[in-house]
Amino acid sequence: MDFSRLEAYLKTLPFAFDLPGFDLAVRKDHEEIFRFQYGFMDAERTKPIDNDSMQWIYSMSKVITCVSALRLYERGLLGLDDPVYKYLPEYKNITVNKNGEIVKAENTMLVRHLFAMRSGMNYDLASPPLKKARENKNATTRELVAAMAENPLSFEPGTSYQYSLSHDVIAAIVEVVSGKTFHEYLKEEIFEPLGMYNIGFHPTDEQKERICALYRFDPYRFRCSLAEQNCAYVLSDKYESGGAGLFCTNDDYMQVIDALANNGTAKNGYVLLKPETIELYRTNQQPDKDLHLLRPGYGYGLGVRTLISKNAERGESLSPIGEFGWDGAANSYNMVDTKNKLAIVMTVNVLGFGRGYYEMHPHIRNLVYEAIGVTE
Repeated sequence: MDFSRLEAYLKTLPFAFDLPGFDLAVRKDHEEIFRFQYGFMDAERTKPIDNDSMQWIYSMSKVITCVSALRLYERGLLGLDDPVYKYLPEYKNITVNKNGEIVKAENTMLVRHLFAMRSGMNYDLASPPLKKARENKNATTRELVAAMAENPLSFEPGTSYQYSLSHDVIAAIVEVVSGKTFHEYLKEEIFEPLGMYNIGFHPTDEQKERICALYRFDPYRFRCSLAEQNCAYVLSDKYESGGAGLFCTNDDYMQVIDALANNGTAKNGYVLLKPETIELYRTNQQPDKDLHLLRPGYGYGLGVRTLISKNAERGESLSPIGEFGWDGAANSYNMVDTKNKLAIVMTVNVLGFGRGYYEMHPHIRNLVYEAIGVTE
C-alpha cells in the first residue's frame, strides 16, 4: 500500500483552504493502515492535535443514533413503519404549512420517515415552540422533542426529502422504548462495549480543555477565523441531541465505523449490528424524483448517504456501490465499505466549508482506494 499521494494532498489543505487542523484515520480489517494528524487544537496554536484531541462531530452523531435505534429494531422493539405517535403521542396531531396555510397533516409520520429525512420536519432551532421550550435551561430531550412537534411541517410526511431534526426525534423514541436517557442507552449498548470512553453530550471541564477550537471558513477570502466555541445543538443543560450533539476523539468514533465496515462486528467480537441490518441501513430510501436533492452519485438510506452510482457529475467514485456514511457541520467525515472492510474517519473543526463535502472528502476517499490498490 502506498499512501504517498494521499499524504501529499493532505499537506496541501492548510495552504489551499487555511484548515487549522484535522485528523484522518483509515482502517482495514480492523487494523489502522494510515493516520495523518495536522495542526493545533487550541486557538493559540500551542497544543498539537493528537489521539486525545476531541471535536464536536455534529451530524456524524446521526450514524450512532441510527445504529442505536436499529438495535431496537433488531429486537422487535421498534417498527420502521410504526407511526411516530405510537412512541411520542404529541406527534399524532401534526400540522403542515401548505402555501402559508397551516393545516392538519393528511399523512401519518412514520419512524421510517424520520430515519430517511422524509418526515417533513426542518432544522429551525429558532421556531417559536422550540424557543419557548428552551427557556427552561434544564429541559430534557423528551421535552424539547415534544416542542418540535408543534412546528408545522414543510410538506406531508413521506412525500419528499429534507434534512432536518428528524434524528433528534429518533433519540427521544430510543428513550421511550429503552426506558433510559439517550446517553445511558448509548453508554450501555455502544460506548462501553466498544471501549468508547472519550465521547458524550456534555463535556466536563477536563474534556473542554481537550476539545479543538472551532473555526468558520470564509469562502470569499479562503480563510478560517475563530467561531463561537460551543455546539449550537446543545439546546439545554440536559438535552442530548441525536442529530448533532456528540463530541469525541477520532479513535472513539472509529470504533463504530470500523465495526460497521466489518459487517457489524467490532474487533473485540461485539456485534453492533447484524449484516442484514447493515444492508437495510444503507438501502436507498429516496425515489428518483428526489435524488437531485442529494450528493452526486448518492442516495440516502436510513440515516446515511449510500453510493448508488459510480459515475457522478463531479467525478467517478473508486468506492464500491453500497459504500455509505455521513459527515458533520464542522467538516468531519466518515465512510464505511463492507466489501473491502474499509473504514475512514476524518475529524475537522471548521464550520461553513462547503467545498469540503463536494471536493475534499470525495478526493480523500478516492486517494485511499488508490493507496490500497483499488482503482475501479
